[in-house]
Amino acid sequence: MELDKAICSSIGNYEHALTKGNKYKILDEKEEMIRIVGDHGRRVWINKYYFYFNDEEVLILTDWKFDDDVETTEFIEMSLTFNDRVKRWCIITTPDKLKQYFARQEPELPGIHIGHMIIVQRIDVDTVNAFLRQMDNQGELLKASLPLGEGSEDEDISGSL
Repeated sequence: MELDKAICSSIGNYEHALTKGNKYKILDEKEEMIRIVGDHGRRVWINKYYFYFNDEEVLILTDWKFDDDVETTEFIEMSLTFNDRVKRWCIITTPDKLKQYFARQEPELPGIHIGHMIIVQRIDVDTVNAFLRQMDNQGELLKASLPLGEGSEDEDISGSL
């Protein structure tokens, strides 16, 4: 396949050379690798896994906010906004808040599973912002969130087969 440009969809371990959403001219290609000039000005071989090769838009987090009181809520809902204006949501908590939750539950509750829950050391703007940016740069934030409107009790999730 003859390629001329690549759009970074995830930076992987190449934060020194790649920026998510940037376009890179392909200098060479072999098997599953492409050679580009990275952000650091040097030529580098990088796996094709980290790129799109058409004009597909790369979703990038542009804004986020807490939707609940961070002091009194154990599982804090957050709204995320991406560059295509799509809104998503997730839950964020800390290890201490999880301990508080389990301390209040009956002993029969062996665990909890919430696929769109993120656990951080502290709930403060700097910590949360840094971790969301890291997840976004790795292409993991979409997997850790749901489209806004999904998962609410009021939502009609029935449909025809």
